[in-house]
Amino acid sequence: MPITDFEIDPNANIQKTKLADGKNVLGNPTSTFPLGQRSTGGLFSPRSFPGVKAKNILRIAANVVAGETITIGPMLIQNVSVTDVFVIEQLTTDTTRTGVGAMDNTSNPVLLTLSGAPAVAVSVGDMLRSTNEIFKVLRVISTTQYVLARARGGTTIATHANGDGWFQAAVPTTNISLPFNATLTPAVAGPCIAAEITNAISGTERAASRTSRVFKVVKATSLQAGAEVLLETLNPEAQTAACTETLAGANNVWAAAAMYGGAAPAAKRSVFLAIVPNATEVAEGFIRVPLDFTPSYWIVTVRVTASGLATAWVGASLFAAGVLSIDNTGATDWATTDTVYVEAHE
Repeated sequence: MPITDFEIDPNANIQKTKLADGKNVLGNPTSTFPLGQRSTGGLFSPRSFPGVKAKNILRIAANVVAGETITIGPMLIQNVSVTDVFVIEQLTTDTTRTGVGAMDNTSNPVLLTLSGAPAVAVSVGDMLRSTNEIFKVLRVISTTQYVLARARGGTTIATHANGDGWFQAAVPTTNISLPFNATLTPAVAGPCIAAEITNAISGTERAASRTSRVFKVVKATSLQAGAEVLLETLNPEAQTAACTETLAGANNVWAAAAMYGGAAPAAKRSVFLAIVPNATEVAEGFIRVPLDFTPSYWIVTVRVTASGLATAWVGASLFAAGVLSIDNTGATDWATTDTVYVEAHE
C-alpha cells in the first residue's frame, strides 16, 4: 500500500535517540535555552525579546467643552507623515428634517433618507444624530440621502421610527468630529474619544475624509468609566508621536507630551553563570564578570555549594566598563565554599 502523508511505513526505523533527546528537554530545564552553547562556568544564549507597545494616557477628570481639540501626531504611516486633529462637537442643531421610513437596529451601514435637504449641507465625515444614536456620513448620495456608519462616538445602535428628527453640529468643522449629544461628562467623553480614534469599520466601509488615519497604527480604549483613554500602538515599537490637547478642564491632560515606553522586537543576549569564588577573589572581596553586552538587569544569588541552601549575602553588584562586579560589602560574605549564581540579560 502506498505511503501517504497520514501513514507510517511499518518498516520505518524510528530513531530512539531523538525521542530520548525530547525527553531530556522536558526533564532538564537548562536544555530549553534557545540555541545556546555551553561555556566554562555557565550558559550563554540568545533570546527573543518580543518588544513593548508604546502608549500614552489621556486623563479626563472634568467635563469637556465644544470646540476643544485633541491632536495625535505627527507619526509616520506607510512613509507618510500623519497628524489627526479631533474636535469636540455637540449635535444639537435641528435640521428641521425628519427621517423617511423606519430604521432597524442591525443594519450597518444604513441608508438615510431625509424629508428634505437640511439648511446646512451634509458632507462625507459629518456627524448626524437621531434620538441618542450618533452616525457618521460615509457617502453622500444626494442632498437628502446618505449612507451612514452607526453607533459612533461611543453610542449604541437603536431603532428609529419614521418621522424621527435629525440633528447636526452647529458649526461643521474640517477636522475629525468627536460627536456629543448634550452631555459632555468624562463618562461620555472617554468612550466617544476612544471610538473615534479607533475608527471602527462599518460593514466594509470607512469614511474617505474627516476620519481617523492613526487607527492604522494605534488603538484607543476607554478606561476608568471614561476618566482615562489609553492610546497604544497596535504593534511593539518605539513610537514617540506627539500628543497634545486644548482641554481646559482641570486635570484634563495627556500623561506625557508624546507616546512613550515602546520598544521594537529584537534578539537579546543572556548569560547564566555558576561561579565558585577562589581564594584571591575572597581576599579581595570582588568577583569580576566580563560581559560582551550591556545588561538591562541582572540577578545575583549565593548558595552554599554542599547543601544548596541560600546564604544571607547582601552585598552589591555594579556594571561598568563592560564588567559586572560583585562585592562582599554586606554583613555576610561569599566564600570558597559557596556558589555565586549570576543571571544577566541584555
